[in-house]
Formats: sequence, C-alpha cells, structure tokens
Amino acid sequence: MMREPVIEHATQPLNFSACAGCGLRDPVGAPALTGCHRVFFACLLLSLSARTFAASIPIHFARQNAELVLSEVSERTLRVELFPFDEQGRSRPPQRSTVLVPFPSTEKLRARQMTGVKELRAGRLRVTVKTQPLTVTVRREDGKFVQELNFDDIAATNAGVAFRTEAPVLGLGEGAQQFDRRGALYPMEPSWGGWNRPVFGSVVPSPFVIGTDGWALFAHRPEGQFDLREGKGRFVPNQDADGKVSLDLFVINVEKPADALTEYNRLTGRPVMPPKWALGYFQSHRTLAGPEEPLQIARTFRETKLPCDALIYLGTGYCTNGWNTGHGSLTFNTNAFVPENLNALHDLNFKVVFHVNRAPRKLFGTSIAPRSTLSPSEGERAGVRGLAEDFDSPLHIRNYWARHRDIFALGVDGSAWTAGGPTTATNCRSRRA
Repeated sequence: MMREPVIEHATQPLNFSACAGCGLRDPVGAPALTGCHRVFFACLLLSLSARTFAASIPIHFARQNAELVLSEVSERTLRVELFPFDEQGRSRPPQRSTVLVPFPSTEKLRARQMTGVKELRAGRLRVTVKTQPLTVTVRREDGKFVQELNFDDIAATNAGVAFRTEAPVLGLGEGAQQFDRRGALYPMEPSWGGWNRPVFGSVVPSPFVIGTDGWALFAHRPEGQFDLREGKGRFVPNQDADGKVSLDLFVINVEKPADALTEYNRLTGRPVMPPKWALGYFQSHRTLAGPEEPLQIARTFRETKLPCDALIYLGTGYCTNGWNTGHGSLTFNTNAFVPENLNALHDLNFKVVFHVNRAPRKLFGTSIAPRSTLSPSEGERAGVRGLAEDFDSPLHIRNYWARHRDIFALGVDGSAWTAGGPTTATNCRSRRA
C-alpha cells in the first residue's frame, strides 16, 4: 500500500491530499481549499487590484488635480464645475457671483477620481463622463448629440475647454465679427475702436455662445477668451497666479431658439423693463461749448417739433469738455453743464442721462436695498452657496450705488455705461439692481 508523504514541520506532521484536477495538495482536515481554488483566488486578487488601480486615476485640468461637480439646473441645463485643490488638498470654494441669481439645482456627481466611464441623467439629458482627458458628453433623451466638453490636461497658460462648432455659432455679445462667430479669436474685453469700429461700433462681450445645431454654452467664470478658429471652439480661462483655475460652465440643450434665452434668464435673472421714455429717440452730445449750449439745443428740438425724449451727455475724457470733471467723476464740470440745467431741461419735457464709467471690476451683491429690508433668503443667496453678503464692503453694489444718490436726487434720470466702464457682468448686475 502506498503511503501519503509526510512532511515534518515543528513537531506536528501535516498530511496532504491531492487535488484530482491539478495534482496540488492541501492539508488533510483543512477546508476544501485546493490548488484550483488558489489559482482562482489569485486571479480574483489581480482583478481587484486592477480595479483599485483604475479607481485611483485623478481628475485633471491644466495638469492640476481638481474636483468635478455636475448638477442638474433644469430639464435642459447641466452645470459643470471644476475646483482646484489648495495646499491642504481641499477644493477651493467658489467665489461670490456677480452674475447669477438664486436658482434650484440638484447635484448629480462629485468626484476627484474616477473608474472608467460614468453615465448619469440630468433632467432630460444623458451625460457621459470619462478621464484622460476629462470629457463630458451631453445628449438628449433620444440619444441625439448636444455638446461635448474636452478639458485640456496640459500645463500651459492657454489650457482650455474644447467644444464642437459644426454649425454657425451666435452670441458673444455686441460688436465684433457678424453674424457667424466662427473663424475668429474673441479676447472678451470691452473696447471702443476694435473690430472695424466704423462698421461694427464698440465691443460689449458676453460669454454666452449659441450653436444653431441645438446647444448653448455659458461660461460663468472665470473670465477668458473664446477661440473659434480651426474648425472648433475653445474657451481659454484666465488662470490664477499659481496656474490654477476654477471653472463654472453651463451646457444647454436648445431644441427651439427660445430655449437659449429662457435658460439664460433662469441663470442671470430677467432683464429690467425700461421706462416708456427709454424706447424713444435719444440725442447724444459730446463736447459742449458752455453751459448754455445744452439749453439752446433742447429749445431747437421743441421749436422745430423734432421728436426727442432724452438727452445724453458724455463725460470729460470721452470728449474734451463733458458734463463731469473726468473718468469716474460725479462732479459737474461747470464749464460745460451746471446743475440748474436739469430743471430747465425737465421743463421742456426732456429726460437727462449722464455718461459714467470706471466702476470697480469686482462689484458684487444682489440688491441696493438696505440690509434691514432684505429677507433671509436674499441675505443668504443660494447662488453663492449660502455665503452671507458682506454689506459693508465698498465693492457691494449697495455702497457703490450710494455714491450716485446725491446727483440723482438733483433730477438725473439715468446713466449710460460705455467702453472703459464696468465689465459686462458688472453692467448686468448694476442695471438689474
């Protein structure tokens, strides 16, 4: 009779039994763990290790680790936010918004690293996310393509977000190349004199683009450039001094033209309805010979029965002798215009509008009303994720507007911002207030 081999280990002999499938042996009396089992568990361990390794792939933008947040704003709008990390490895909180109004949203994804491809639903949109490079693809419920955002992974000052532009692209504000925006670079800086001024006038940019094949993209922050050359679109955000950047983009499914502006209003608020007189004819003035000339021109309009509802006066700096003493000033230049002219022009049934500029670029706030009159929901805005407004800051629009109260109390009916004044976002926020 053939005996089982015996191996001495310490003082306790261990008997092994053979596995019929592979000839490997296990201790007698142990659980049924054969050599085949060992091979199976080894393969399982390798599989789990591979998955763990894949899960460790971080989310990058401009070669910086970042946290990606996707939120459903409405059935046709997806919010895409990307936050870099600080020195402690925490995602940087968003800055206060001077543009957005409060709106409900539902977070759908928050991730610093990803495994493979993730698919999710946001309203009536199907969203796919993958890394290397970070790509967010948006489709309609029926699978029709809306837009795809590709985030550059290069460490460069021109790192950007690419998007498709197969059909004509509209938007980007006032001025510059008309009407299809493709084929040009847009610095997105207000200017007077660029882009063939005699034909196109001034440039008043807005970071909102609309594709005629059914999409829109709103770049809330940061400021940056839109490059629509080379058969594709790229948004190149301005980076911080350390090369990091927080992105806040909104992708909109546009099935009919009204969808684009409906969603834009949802994000930024409805525009203020102008007074009836603002729909009439305005007469603009540049350099004035003296304080009597505004009255002489006004009387000429009335005597000749030419229709005119309002008179606009440029400031000194945009002309050699304007209504004020220079850019940013609210002091009358009495060599051109005196306060007494206001009552005389009102007696002739004219409204008076003064040109102003040089508002601070970082204005913020939701209302010019006193703090005591605001409801808690207005003092704590959802649009800035629950951060209370700093009503004492000189950059709060309430305090900026306070500088204008005295001159408006004299009877000024309106103010006109032009190039060299506030940024587009500041313009919108100040006018909405």
